[in-house]
Amino acid sequence: MNLKQILNAVLTESGFLEKPAFTSSADPDDKQMVSVANRVAYQTMNFFNWTGLRKTWNLTMTAATTYPIPDDFQCFVSDSYFQRESLRRVEFPVPDSRWFSYKYGIDEGSGIIRARKYGSNLEIPNPEPGEPLQFEYTTKYPITDSGGVPKQQFTNDTDLWLLDDEILILGIQTKWGQNKLLPQYEEWGMEYRAKMNEAIARDVGSRTIGGRMAGRKLPSPYYPLYRSS
Repeated sequence: MNLKQILNAVLTESGFLEKPAFTSSADPDDKQMVSVANRVAYQTMNFFNWTGLRKTWNLTMTAATTYPIPDDFQCFVSDSYFQRESLRRVEFPVPDSRWFSYKYGIDEGSGIIRARKYGSNLEIPNPEPGEPLQFEYTTKYPITDSGGVPKQQFTNDTDLWLLDDEILILGIQTKWGQNKLLPQYEEWGMEYRAKMNEAIARDVGSRTIGGRMAGRKLPSPYYPLYRSS
């Protein structure tokens, strides 16, 4: 759904009339809804490592020890770092307690590629020129314009949201209702949190359903699909 459709869904479900435009409107209420949409979009993007926002960074090492991280980088995906052709894992991030030993050659570490994020760069103290590496990361752009160009915020009514529409609708409804002092906002907030948990469970995949087998007690068949660790 685009921004206009999402915001009009919020209004319709809340018992208000739909609007013809939002980002181009001079009405303070419309401007507020766009601002709330951007706040909730940012919070939703940062709430979980969504698979829908994952991308792959293919890097070929040179003699350099630092490499600029992609501009749309949000965070790395754990355990997704490999030297592509040999399928050797890359140790990343290296703990601070060992990093400087490797960086200054005190311990070469048997040829294992080691890396850490340092500011907006990836630092590799022992590069192997010509060898390809692969990292997965999540993008910080959960929105695109109507032509598919990624962006961080909604600026046009035709901008598209890349994640679950219902999460954004309920999140905007909750925050907007709270700002407007609508008594329903607490109920909407409960629906929003439930929808968020459902979306996370669907994103990570369901867990094995347990039961009782050969006299052994296994986990309950009503085991929750998602539990934060």
